Amino acid sequence: MLTLEQRIYLIQCYGTGEECYRVVINKFNEKYPEVSISNVGAKKLVNKFLETGSVLDIKKSKKWLNEDDADVLALHSVREATRLSLRRRAIETVISKSYLQRIFKQNRILPFKPKFRHTLEEDNETKRLDFCLEIGNRILNDVGFHKRILFSDESTFSTNGVVSSQHCRYWSETNPHFTISCRRQYFKKVNVWCAVSYTNGIIDKLDELPLSYRTRMFFQQDGCPAHHAVTVRNWLNSEFNEHWIGRDGPILWPPRSPDLTILDFYLWGRLKQIVYREPLENYEEQLKTIIQNAVKSLSIEEIVLTNLELELKFVQKKEEHYLNKKILV
Repeated sequence: MLTLEQRIYLIQCYGTGEECYRVVINKFNEKYPEVSISNVGAKKLVNKFLETGSVLDIKKSKKWLNEDDADVLALHSVREATRLSLRRRAIETVISKSYLQRIFKQNRILPFKPKFRHTLEEDNETKRLDFCLEIGNRILNDVGFHKRILFSDESTFSTNGVVSSQHCRYWSETNPHFTISCRRQYFKKVNVWCAVSYTNGIIDKLDELPLSYRTRMFFQQDGCPAHHAVTVRNWLNSEFNEHWIGRDGPILWPPRSPDLTILDFYLWGRLKQIVYREPLENYEEQLKTIIQNAVKSLSIEEIVLTNLELELKFVQKKEEHYLNKKILV
């Protein structure tokens, strides 16, 4: 940023325009060696002087609104563009950001964060309702049915776990300018398979289940391509006597339904909360040990209570289906 004196001197060096810009810049640098000016910068200053007769920056005039007009304009902008940020809204309405905040607070206009969900295809909702109806009917006819469902899923853990700066604080009288290493170009990953049942809690091996339970249980898995292979489905039919839930299974599992399985809506998030509580070293075996300890730290009561929530979801969705049909009639 050139001072007024430096700008005037550069114009004096330019003179009548007989000197080329290279010569002008050399003269300027001889007097002000501590200031670096480019060929483009010199041209802009000269053009500004030729157009306006001044080397000063032209201040843009600001259109001021009275309070009533500003209030109306601010509230109207919310109705027209609900997703516009405060900064962008202030620019477009020519109203200060702080004044917009005050207007919104007075009128109880609040910012809300979106929730991200899986994109549902056209028939996904119908399949979800059909599944909830079938499970709901089975629970009504067999009170202990939901206790015999073994929910399974896979998830990936890495040594490059996400660390949120919102959860990190350093209390001190002076700023230590501390950093946390949380990104690595090369990091280890571990794929984890886990199953949960109402009766036995978290299970890492099917062989651990009592034989009396295995012969009556219903094994659930999602519809990923590997699970949909013919060999896999044939093995499930023979091993579980067609007592399984999945894609094209005896009981159809609805696609894109993470809210219907305890592992998706609770377990993985809870485990990663424990595993990523502290920064991890880049060792695969250490990561496996931490995951195993995190699983063991969860109590049976915690899993059972969450399973009860799953049962309530079945009933709730069933009631919603009947309510919608009643409204349509």
